Amino acid sequence: MDSKNQAIVKTLIYSDIFDFPLTKQEIWKYLISKKKISQKDFLKLLKNKKTLSKNNFYFLRGREKIIKKRKDREQIGFTKIEKAKKIINLISIIPSIHLVGITGSLALLNSEKKEDIDIFLISSRGAVWITRFLAVIILKLSGNYRSRTDKLVENKICLNMIIGEDCLKINNKRQDIYTAHEIIQLLPIFERNNTYQKFLNNNLWIKQFMPNSMDKENIKINRKKERKWLVSVLKVFEPFVRKLQFYSMKKYITRETVLNNFLAFHPIDYRGKIIKEFKRRIKND
Repeated sequence: MDSKNQAIVKTLIYSDIFDFPLTKQEIWKYLISKKKISQKDFLKLLKNKKTLSKNNFYFLRGREKIIKKRKDREQIGFTKIEKAKKIINLISIIPSIHLVGITGSLALLNSEKKEDIDIFLISSRGAVWITRFLAVIILKLSGNYRSRTDKLVENKICLNMIIGEDCLKINNKRQDIYTAHEIIQLLPIFERNNTYQKFLNNNLWIKQFMPNSMDKENIKINRKKERKWLVSVLKVFEPFVRKLQFYSMKKYITRETVLNNFLAFHPIDYRGKIIKEFKRRIKND
């Protein structure tokens, strides 16, 4: 199979891991290819004998059943996102927050009802820990925080990654197809200082995996102005709350990344598992 035909199959294999059939537009956006492919060639790829389509969805042969699964999850997702927006509106009062986005399966409306809501934060430079501290307080007081010991997590908010504005470019070790997808799938809900676009501009390496994915889209984002004097006040408390939080969490740290300007709470290696499964399926294709 030539590289052009391989691109469409790879794209559908990746989405199939998540039981997620794609529309024509989504295949184009998430097309896994080292080089851009013309629209003419792309349309030819959709006729590949290994792919089928129904009701405007494309999927691998024998996987028609995932269409219904996607539609069912979409209805769940709309409800969960409306819930998430209300919660994000609450934490957006924290002046050091520059961006809040929904990540993971919910960002694509592919979430199960009982799942939590993963959100991604970007804070002011030198204010990652105070931002997390205040966000956790607001989420706990409103009954929306997912703690480490929770068993019932439906619609609870998981602060799975917080980075500072001085750490917008993802580390080279994380630059892979999984992270690229996570960034492109990110659903921005709130921002200050055009941070979402800055984040994308700092991660143009994504084009190495999905060359069509960085095309600009019109996304409605709630925006507020930055109040620098308030952020300056919060930064005074940064060293103290960093020590306080690190002391309380250090005995539970396993695979998490805990730095001054980068916090990633992923105790289960989903990234590694997905990449391994993707490579296995490509090899067996």
